[in-house]
Amino acid sequence: MGQSKALLAFEGEPLLTRVVRNVASFCEPVVVVAQADQALPPHAPARVVHDAIVDSGPLVGLSAGLEATANTTSTSWVFVCTTDAPWVSKAVVERMAALGEGFDAVVARVRGKEHVLTALYRPSLGQTARDLVASGERRASRLSREAPTRFVETDELLSDPAVLRDDPDLATFENVNTPEDLARARTRRC
Repeated sequence: MGQSKALLAFEGEPLLTRVVRNVASFCEPVVVVAQADQALPPHAPARVVHDAIVDSGPLVGLSAGLEATANTTSTSWVFVCTTDAPWVSKAVVERMAALGEGFDAVVARVRGKEHVLTALYRPSLGQTARDLVASGERRASRLSREAPTRFVETDELLSDPAVLRDDPDLATFENVNTPEDLARARTRRC
């Protein structure tokens, strides 16, 4: 993108501010995981924690987020999403949680991809994530392979009337990786 995604202008505010505001409307607490030197826009209400290892990949950030929520949350799930996911839907997250009974992670398979960074994890997976990081692993997808994970298919998400009403295109799983993605996201109305 040529600049920090967190600072990209999106509907009159920085992209990270929008994502935090959206997620905070149905998740608590909200934790933003950033690199130590990363510039961040205002994004209250959120707590900021930093990656333990600089420039080390998504599993390190996921581990930091799970660790930050381990003692602060009374909920059974931690919802994880990226800075560049402007269309996260509460209905989709609730549907995933409903399908996760008996599992430690819920990962959707949408558009041929497993969305491990728009997923649900039990706070207890923090230790598993830390162990993976300590072993040198950096891929977030590895956590879903180590934990009992419920992989949710597109049709399972769309079978829920609330998802069909609020996010029929499953925009929850879209992110902004290119200037073209950003232009497309700016024209979407969800």
